[in-house]
Amino acid sequence: MESTQDYKVWSTGMKINSVSWYGYTGSSQSYGVLAAGSADEDLNQLSIWGYGKTDVGSEAKQLASARTDSSVTSIISLNNERFFVSTTYGNLDLWRANALNDYIDSQQATPLPSLTSIKKWKLHLGGIKSMDVLAADNDLLVTVGADNCLCLLKRGNLVKKAAGIESVFLNAVKFVNASSVATCGRSIKVWDVQSDFKKPGLSLSGNKIGGMIYSIAVHPVQPYYIASGDADGYLEIWDTRNYSWPIFKKIAQKGPIWDLSFHPSEPSILYSVSSNEALCWDFNVNKNINPEGFTTKEEDLLISKIVTVSHTHMNSVSVLPNINTLCIGNDEEQLIFNDAIYRKKKKKNVKKQ
Repeated sequence: MESTQDYKVWSTGMKINSVSWYGYTGSSQSYGVLAAGSADEDLNQLSIWGYGKTDVGSEAKQLASARTDSSVTSIISLNNERFFVSTTYGNLDLWRANALNDYIDSQQATPLPSLTSIKKWKLHLGGIKSMDVLAADNDLLVTVGADNCLCLLKRGNLVKKAAGIESVFLNAVKFVNASSVATCGRSIKVWDVQSDFKKPGLSLSGNKIGGMIYSIAVHPVQPYYIASGDADGYLEIWDTRNYSWPIFKKIAQKGPIWDLSFHPSEPSILYSVSSNEALCWDFNVNKNINPEGFTTKEEDLLISKIVTVSHTHMNSVSVLPNINTLCIGNDEEQLIFNDAIYRKKKKKNVKKQ
């Protein structure tokens, strides 16, 4: 395992439970924006942050903030200055960051943006655990809650709600494609969005016992690959075309894997965060000699330790691809930034006979 621990830390004054890269970048290759949500505070909030990189260093700055009704569990950033925010009260909130795109386009020369609450939906009892938006259609959104319900919204309207789809807590949900979503709890289940959610189309579990699955990530180019991280620190890669057993399984970290994220523009790269460590997994480090876009061959795998912070709890990871930067939120009231790079394996020198 290699180490690339040249990271920057910014204090936020609040525990960060969720971070989400904001996709609109204008023409900037040196400035990125993200949303962050706090948890377990007396006054929780949604905040918007800018992160700039220059020849002489880098700097993070809070651009806007607003109070939320309770702890933030997840954030989805849309390109049109809007942000979906879910909370432990079971609410889904839609926020707008007024004039954010103008601020980015002006290279931070216009007044700072401000946050306005647009709409609120009460969807779950006991809190929303996770949500996702279909990238190709921002009008389609899915949530899972502590009440073991799955909700599907289209254009802001609740079109489907299914109860009791898991015997234990649901922890995360992701769109696999336009017609299916994946949820995780004791196992990973893939559901047809056109169905009544009474029976999953697929159940990915192998002979898994114990190890509650806390996080999943769907490959951005080859969505039949699903990565999962569990309570025992196992990282697994599943191929939904052959779902009897994971195609990759490895004890990745010493504690639970709380979040996973593929790099949007380098999809062979996967990031994982646990209580005090963040890792970068390159599943095709030799892509110059291996034409496959994603492989689980050991000779093509390189693991890099990118952040190690003692006595903390890393909750969420997101990638700002336009500036090739990784952002992590933790319980120590910090945003941690690091280059989202990966190291290439060195070719072995072969002596000529």
